[in-house]
Amino acid sequence: MQKSQEGLLQTLLYQVLRQYPALILTICSTRWHANGYLDSEPWTRIDLFGAVEHLAYQKLLPARFCFFVDGLDEYVGDHTELALSLKQLATSPDDIKKYVQSKLQKNFRFRDLLEKDLRCNQIVHDIAKRAQGVFLWVYLVVDSLLKGLLVEWDDVSDMQERLDFFPINPKCAQEAQVAPLQDSEIEPIYERTKGRLNARCRDLLEVNIDFSEMSLLKYKVDFLHRTVRDFLQANVLEEILKDSKLADFDPYIYLCRIMLSLVKVLPVNREIMPVLNHMFSLSDLLDELDLVNKKHTQGMKFHWTNARDAPQGPFQEYKQNTFLALTIRDKHGRPLLDYALRPAIVTPVQLPQQDEGPDSLMVTLLLEKGADLNQKIYIYDGQTTWGLFLRLCYESKISGRELRSEKRWYDVMKALITHGADPDIHLRIKNQTFTVLDVLSKLFEENEANHLKETIANKRPRPGI
Repeated sequence: MQKSQEGLLQTLLYQVLRQYPALILTICSTRWHANGYLDSEPWTRIDLFGAVEHLAYQKLLPARFCFFVDGLDEYVGDHTELALSLKQLATSPDDIKKYVQSKLQKNFRFRDLLEKDLRCNQIVHDIAKRAQGVFLWVYLVVDSLLKGLLVEWDDVSDMQERLDFFPINPKCAQEAQVAPLQDSEIEPIYERTKGRLNARCRDLLEVNIDFSEMSLLKYKVDFLHRTVRDFLQANVLEEILKDSKLADFDPYIYLCRIMLSLVKVLPVNREIMPVLNHMFSLSDLLDELDLVNKKHTQGMKFHWTNARDAPQGPFQEYKQNTFLALTIRDKHGRPLLDYALRPAIVTPVQLPQQDEGPDSLMVTLLLEKGADLNQKIYIYDGQTTWGLFLRLCYESKISGRELRSEKRWYDVMKALITHGADPDIHLRIKNQTFTVLDVLSKLFEENEANHLKETIANKRPRPGI
């Protein structure tokens, strides 16, 4: 039991209550009976956590406790949960407010400002409110404020700006101002970020410079070695996060916020336009992203989404595209389903995921939302989305090149056939005509091809029905 979380918490509570018996009634209130004795039943985890919470917020004694917890390498249990339990002991909103006040009050510049501007008190209140019990965040904020007061001679507005710079607000990306960075501002950010990554990630991540890119985009964060990526992809990261308190954490939402924040500081440059077309987000992030990109491209005579038009050929949207059109299926030119099935076709910026081929989940989602895979596309001479995908797969296969996208073809084909792909179309390739069954036999092993053919047969209407 000494190596368990229960044993640790019982030991800490015992040592505290042994020195301060007056706290027993407060800390153990749920186990104290009216006739004057304590419940002798074994402590449950709920009891222990409740007692720890009472201890953290007790106001009976003006006491401070210092705990030294040794032997964590021998601990048996969830280390994340243990860390959160110990952090709870060290967390109190009142403590944070007192810490902020005491640190700032020691600064003569802050005292002078406080006499002239009562907004200084509001800054202290805001720090305690935004901290959400995270002392490390408070330390970083206060340290930044003190440096600003001592070195930059900040006033109250400057202090508020520094405070707002430390994000904990989920809407920080939407609320941030559009402020393209100058080249002179980017280098210090690079140096600071490199130092932080080195200190916090212990050389697992590093910042590389790609001189073929421009300004901000030439700095790339990557794994030090591909074995780090392999290690994390081997379900290790999933195991780490599985039992943590981050159950509501959505990495895709956070990546969208990061991309939106990046767009807001990108230097305005003609060459940056293709990049803007890949900055997609969700819900209200989309509206803010559209406004930002409109501001970046206010000199253009057409909407920013049309910047991805190919310069010639049948792939153009004829400058009629809109941001809304990117989120719905019924739009002029190329359907969304075709983008999903053939992501690498006429895309100005080469993205890593394009080489992986179509995403079956995205394809299925579009189909479930009503995308018509048998729709004829006028910019492709009336060929259907389904036929174009068959042609792409067949021509890629006979090219003899080894493609990473091949492993996704089967799932996508199955989804398309299940959602009503026309089994009777014919493809004309190099003066030869191929049926759907011919293409399936060429693309897949016998078992997979037969399964898809069986699916097609089951989808055909039976005679007399």
